[in-house]
Amino acid sequence: MKIGKDFYEKIKEHELYRKTYECLCCGGCTNLWPVELRCSIATRYKGSEASPRGLNWAMQAVLEDKLSFSPGLVDLVFSCTTCNQCVVNCPAGIDPRVYIEDLRKALVEEGAIPKTMKEVFANASKHGNVWGKPRNERSKWADGLKIKSFSQAKGLDILLFVGCEGSYVERNQETAKKLVGVLNKAEVKFGFLGNEERCSGNEVLRMGEEGLFESLAGENINKFREYGVEKIITLSPHSFHVLKNEYPKLDPDLKVEVMHYTQFLCGLIKEGKLKLTKKVDKKVTYQDPCYLGKHNAIYEEPREILRAIPGLELIEMDYVKDKSVCCGGGGGGVWMERGKGVNVEEIRFKQAVDVGVDVLATACPFCTQQLEAANEDSDRHLEVKDIIELVYEAI
Repeated sequence: MKIGKDFYEKIKEHELYRKTYECLCCGGCTNLWPVELRCSIATRYKGSEASPRGLNWAMQAVLEDKLSFSPGLVDLVFSCTTCNQCVVNCPAGIDPRVYIEDLRKALVEEGAIPKTMKEVFANASKHGNVWGKPRNERSKWADGLKIKSFSQAKGLDILLFVGCEGSYVERNQETAKKLVGVLNKAEVKFGFLGNEERCSGNEVLRMGEEGLFESLAGENINKFREYGVEKIITLSPHSFHVLKNEYPKLDPDLKVEVMHYTQFLCGLIKEGKLKLTKKVDKKVTYQDPCYLGKHNAIYEEPREILRAIPGLELIEMDYVKDKSVCCGGGGGGVWMERGKGVNVEEIRFKQAVDVGVDVLATACPFCTQQLEAANEDSDRHLEVKDIIELVYEAI
């Protein structure tokens, strides 16, 4: 791996990396999760040196010409799931996620990135989705459903942004279908972009391909404008985050209200427009998705929905809300090659099993994928469901 001299000069000149010298070496970035976990980086390497604190030290060594970017250091940088836990924890106010994402952009420009990331970028560029599936099959999941396309219908109040996971991943297609069923039951006038939707670009941006992100986002923004979209609800917290927080940076004049579906449904329930009448006699625990919780502070709405379901008993795990353990899927984690450490989703799944519930619920397609994989590998099993599936059972 050969990284040019300009790369190092760019880092040294950027004030962002000087923040690493403010690290107090207190270990706070990893102390508020279980000891065996530490953080999403450390699980892979099984050591506290592979942590935000360790990465701070490594960056200081790079700035002082004592260390160069080896394949191992590049791998470490791309192992972060951008869960935001170290940012929440740090008493010095250091945000390693910001410089990690900046590093990734610089490494992308150098072509010094893991092979799996290159494949994701190629898929998104060629097909408009991270899974490499045909563009003209993006809406195939909706065949036979009562859902209208913005290109074919007028008078629609809300755009449902389905995202790549809901559009192409079979498990998450089922969640998307049930969301459509719930919205129809509540008589919401909504539609989707169908094959005109493109990847939201969140994971592409988090992995450092800024130019590709801007291209994908630009296509979506143009469609929002073409159809006069004023309100969007998303299936994925990752789509929610990027549409709400990153798209306005590209187009400050874009005036679109963006909500995650849990926010929207919680409002419908409170207004009496969505009635949950059927009992769901199950003990349920809830996994806070990082991009819904730690990134956007949406903690109560999902829980309010669960508590509104007749017969359902909500039991909390340890480490919830702003201390919730990551599923390992964000920031490119879904495609990350696993090392010899502990898989973060396996630890989280075990915590759910230990509280004695029937269902591990979440509100994120990545969480569903990751936790179901942990379920398959475990000798003790639970149902893994998206909240929308439980709501569907109750209507």
